[in-house]
Amino acid sequence: MHSALNSELNASATPTRKASAAASPSRARPPKEASQKADEIRARLKKELPARDTRRLVDQFAETWITTTLANSDRKASTKSMQATVARHHIVGSNLGATPMHPPSH
Repeated sequence: MHSALNSELNASATPTRKASAAASPSRARPPKEASQKADEIRARLKKELPARDTRRLVDQFAETWITTTLANSDRKASTKSMQATVARHHIVGSNLGATPMHPPSH
């Protein structure tokens, strides 16, 4: 009796080949452009460059830093205000602020 019951349980718990194949996602090859992009990224990483060129400028980073990291730091309010003012005066809108975060790769 137990062996018949165990056989039934095992048979119902084991998925059929079609069911397990249908459950797995498709593994189609990516389009040619995606493969080329991945190759470009690997080549950049081999040269110890960032995975992609950033288009972010220093002044954009400074503004983000002011509104996130600086704002949430445990510095005194007067220190936060002074650092934000200095960053906005000397970085935002200046030649330094217009500099890309990473130099372009050649």
